[in-house]
Amino acid sequence: MPYFTQDHISHALEVLPEQTHSSLISFLAMLRDGVPASSTPSKTFGSAQETSLLKDYFQPGGGVPDKPWYIPFGKAIAGLTPWRPKQHAGTSLQRMRTGKQFVYRQGSGTANDLWSLDPNLVTVLSERHADVIGQIPISIHNLAVWCYRQKEVASHQAAIAEFIEEFHLNTYGLVPDIFTDEEDSFLSAIPLAANSLSDADIMALLVPPGSAPAIPVSVAPASAVASPVTAEDDDFTWEIDGADLGAAISGLAGVEDAAFRAASALRAGMHVIFTGPPGTGKTQLARRLCGASGIPWTMAAATDQWTTIDTIGGYLPSAIEPGQLDFQPGFVTTAIKQRRTLIIDEINRADIDKAFGELFTLLSGNAVDLPYLMRGSAAGAAPRRIQLAMEDAEADESLEVIRVPNWWRIIGSMNDADKASLKRLSYAFIRRFAFIPVTVPSADIYKGLIDLGAGEGSGGLKPAKTDFLNALKGIFAELDGLSSFGMAMGYAIPEAMMRHARGELALDSARTTEGLLLSGLELFVAPQFQGRADKHEDLVKLVRRFILAPNAVDRFKSTLSVWTGFVD
Repeated sequence: MPYFTQDHISHALEVLPEQTHSSLISFLAMLRDGVPASSTPSKTFGSAQETSLLKDYFQPGGGVPDKPWYIPFGKAIAGLTPWRPKQHAGTSLQRMRTGKQFVYRQGSGTANDLWSLDPNLVTVLSERHADVIGQIPISIHNLAVWCYRQKEVASHQAAIAEFIEEFHLNTYGLVPDIFTDEEDSFLSAIPLAANSLSDADIMALLVPPGSAPAIPVSVAPASAVASPVTAEDDDFTWEIDGADLGAAISGLAGVEDAAFRAASALRAGMHVIFTGPPGTGKTQLARRLCGASGIPWTMAAATDQWTTIDTIGGYLPSAIEPGQLDFQPGFVTTAIKQRRTLIIDEINRADIDKAFGELFTLLSGNAVDLPYLMRGSAAGAAPRRIQLAMEDAEADESLEVIRVPNWWRIIGSMNDADKASLKRLSYAFIRRFAFIPVTVPSADIYKGLIDLGAGEGSGGLKPAKTDFLNALKGIFAELDGLSSFGMAMGYAIPEAMMRHARGELALDSARTTEGLLLSGLELFVAPQFQGRADKHEDLVKLVRRFILAPNAVDRFKSTLSVWTGFVD
């Protein structure tokens, strides 16, 4: 019997994300389970039924336990990959309860586990397909290729017919207007294979779990036209359950308490700022919280040059009419328009009052009228004053309203090692945020992380460079190291030093422990002491414990002074 090939699956993986909505998975689970199209909820349905579908068709062999499901539905969102955590079915069910009642009907009281689909299902999907399943008609051929990727199929048409029968598409009257049974000409032109694909063959086509997002994470320039996120815009929630939260922070040692507090604050409607030493994973934690919730994000790095032009926006030369000025949104306004949570790295480097201005009012949930006009989209339309307002604010046709989703948040990070030299945060700003400390791990955990990151054997640092590893433990993990003079640093710093050391050893296997340590300290530690002349001599004293050669110490002192500004 013949099988689909890698070329078939590769094509399906190109088509499905563009054509479908991410909640199609829940819809298919209901169809397969036979949830009736009726005004009366009468069919028991829950996460168990959706998980059954996930196990059958969305769990590629070779995935990871904490994110076993690969769901190729919905356009790519910054910060996310198609891999989903074990509890994804429960999250999907919650979104059905809160955001898609127009198609999903749930029983009440003791019958809240009973469901039905709207009795006018075809009509509802014809009108609101973009909110539930995606662009119509959806290609059954491509769905069958993905679901039956390692299954015997007699032919392309047989696979389409089997999918229609398994998901009862004809019973619901969903063919051909909602789902099309026409063959995809590209797929049909590729011959079927004699043998089934292996798990490794499938995994070679997929985005690895935990990899970088499929689309860039960046702030659009002020002149860019905002491109709103289309995947489940109205369904986002910060109601992250404990299991999803645990899966999200897997591998980030020592952040459990900070993650728990942050998730609670975000759920309660607060904006959040993580504080702590460099390298403790503050920004990574912000990204992972967004990933656990499914909320898209964009990122900016604060500078002391920021003004409200950068954050809110202002008049800049028009790209449409030379010689004219148009309002161009700043990165905060752009993030709101694109419906993305905004992560701001080192937020206290900005002069907060100068940079955020009117946003103080917005962050407290109130509408803000901006002193700018925006030209209307219709030809000849008069410019209207811009207002930033919450999602549920009353409409005002005299204003150009930019609506802020109720789930929208700012998540900032702040390096408390250099907070004394940075901009003071105003009380008006502080009271709108929950400030959550992210500390360095305990000494035992820290040492374990260094041992784990070192690696063994060929390409590793153990056992050949045990002295180098012991030096890292003394500098970063012990209480008489950097912590003793208030300059503790997180694991990201020694982890970078170990990666660099492996790179140097690959080029020159004879590199000494002192040589590796000197390189790492100059490249990764000294820059963290920028402007800290008061800590210069403390660090030199600490380094002398591990680098004994006088000329090497003198070299480090010279390099360090460039960063600290220390004059001997």
